[in-house]
Amino acid sequence: LYANVWKMARECPEEAGPLVESLYRGGPPQLKKAAVRILARQRKEAFLPELRKCLGSGKPRQGEVAREAFWEMHRMGEAAEPTAVQMLESDDWLQRKAAVCLLRRWGKLTQAQRRKAQQDEHVAVRQAAAAGDRW
Repeated sequence: LYANVWKMARECPEEAGPLVESLYRGGPPQLKKAAVRILARQRKEAFLPELRKCLGSGKPRQGEVAREAFWEMHRMGEAAEPTAVQMLESDDWLQRKAAVCLLRRWGKLTQAQRRKAQQDEHVAVRQAAAAGDRW
């Protein structure tokens, strides 16, 4: 099953189908990660709210899903920028950190946004604003 789902993720078929949907909703992290890739590439900007949820998932063992969501948003570039700017105001520090990293990587993090992030209550957001490009 793993090999077949990852093959689908690489080839990105026209329609995700119920299997990919069910893996995204409740599959193990490795398969959910593949489902995120498939759905993001098919649905494009329409999938941004789901990617944002993945970035904010504080559930244990979901880090690889969050990383995939981050890179899919990064790949979307300007289309994902408004969502990233909204994420700067999130109550979830994981979303704020991801937003800072995305905007910084795109060269769109303003000085005002950087200053605000450097004064954030969570150390990871402060470090993201001051650090290199590692997320």
